[in-house]
Amino acid sequence: MAYDLEEQESIDQMKAWWDRWGTPVTSVVCVCCLAFAGWNGWNWWQRNQAAKASQIYAALQNAVATHDLKNVQSLSAGLISEYSSTLYAPLAAFASAQSASDAGDLADAKAKLNWVIEKSGRPEYDTVARVRLAGVLFDEGCCAGCRQACRGAEGSGARPSGRYLGG
Repeated sequence: MAYDLEEQESIDQMKAWWDRWGTPVTSVVCVCCLAFAGWNGWNWWQRNQAAKASQIYAALQNAVATHDLKNVQSLSAGLISEYSSTLYAPLAAFASAQSASDAGDLADAKAKLNWVIEKSGRPEYDTVARVRLAGVLFDEGCCAGCRQACRGAEGSGARPSGRYLGG
């Protein structure tokens, strides 16, 4: 096909532009596609981990309902070690701490609650864990530790300000 002079100049300008900018444009498009694929892969992995953890957590809830302490301890330990980044790990630690406390194993209950406070990465459960830890320490007769745990709960911002209490 024959092009007139004006069309040929436009084609030559486009070729010159592509010769200069083709590689950077292609590189940017490839990087964007790889970033998008990486983001989707990461989200898929997180959803997959959460789905597996939810199945284990359902089994843990059945073990709690049947008061099967051995199963509660093993399932919660598995959730905490394998799926600690999910929402189910601190919930498993709470269930395990409650079962251990009910069975009289206050040391294990303290360890699970301390894990929620220090390592779970879920600050929304911090106050609940501190209050439960204070209860376990109170059961042990450690009033100083109980006060310390309660002070930590006060400092977490969970307590309403004086204007809500009429003060």
